[in-house]
Amino acid sequence: MTDAPRAEILPPPGAPVFGIERFEGVLSRRIMAFILDCILIAILTIPFLIFSFALAILTFGLLVIPIGGVLTFFYFTLFTGGSKSATPGMRLLGIELRDARGGRPDLLQSGIRTLVFMASNMVLPVVICAIALFDLRRRTIHDMLTSTVVVRR
Repeated sequence: MTDAPRAEILPPPGAPVFGIERFEGVLSRRIMAFILDCILIAILTIPFLIFSFALAILTFGLLVIPIGGVLTFFYFTLFTGGSKSATPGMRLLGIELRDARGGRPDLLQSGIRTLVFMASNMVLPVVICAIALFDLRRRTIHDMLTSTVVVRR
């Protein structure tokens, strides 16, 4: 008895052809990479929080900005829009971000993706992962809205 070849879903015309193997195990790797990146962001935020606390005391809180959110935005934007197209957590787990053409996203696309990611996580964090469970390419809402995909290296 021979195994029937696994049917591949054909991408739309003009889309890059990623083999199905590029998506196997991506969702669990994305979740672990996100946890690692959050730990790194928390470590990086500590000096800024100390500075922010001192600034809040000196200015009665008038000049304090949400440092964690700003740092998170720049962290994800600069790393996924950079030359490696992956955050340190993503690189450690062997995944990277690609645009609809299969190339690396630029800083603008990465910045928009990060904003959509942060906004959607404030509103629907569970739905984001649930959608990825049913998508063949394991794309989340912010991936779909910004024409990006996370693949294995």
